Amino acid sequence: MTIDGAGNLSVGPLVAITLKTGGVWQTYTSAVPITKALAGLAADTFYNVYVYYSAGLQLQVSTDPVDDYRLYKDGDEGYAFVGYVLTDNTGVTVAASFNGTTYTYFSLNGTGAGLEANLVLDFGGATAMTSVSLTQCVPLYAQSATLFAATQLNGASGRFEIQSDAGKAIQEYLITGGPVTGSSLPALAPINGNPRVYYQVPNMGDYMFIWVTSFTI
Repeated sequence: MTIDGAGNLSVGPLVAITLKTGGVWQTYTSAVPITKALAGLAADTFYNVYVYYSAGLQLQVSTDPVDDYRLYKDGDEGYAFVGYVLTDNTGVTVAASFNGTTYTYFSLNGTGAGLEANLVLDFGGATAMTSVSLTQCVPLYAQSATLFAATQLNGASGRFEIQSDAGKAIQEYLITGGPVTGSSLPALAPINGNPRVYYQVPNMGDYMFIWVTSFTI
């Protein structure tokens, strides 16, 4: 599944997808991608994408929840779950792809305008470990998320840190020779039912920025 920044959604081709249609299990195929142009979506919203059959395979984008196995819409096996769509604070779709287990964002949302899309920390300046929620772009049942961090060191030196919800270090890096800006290698954060991490910067006036680049369910 892919979604671009203009609302163009594409799923497939599909070798086989099994749906309950008219109360009977049916297996369908599609030799070409199933597409849908999205418009009028709510801002800052996580949608589920479903495939259903109605005179051919169709796509539905809905906030209706997925079942516990991430296979079908909860309570309706006529709608197979195939991915997600996230919108920014203006209702524009955030470009991404989904391969069945991993959802990958194609870019890093801009800083300086507050949290939206996959930017989960903007000008974070806490000097003690502080919680950062990932729920705007990571579902509660995700197994892990990949983070990318950027730093702005205004002092002479300091250690920037990111920890998991369980208190284990995800990313630690010492920067010297400030003022300087830097960025980290992507870091894997375990979720365990609570999409959040903790961060701290070394000095007052230093800043950190954190993005989610992907998550795995």
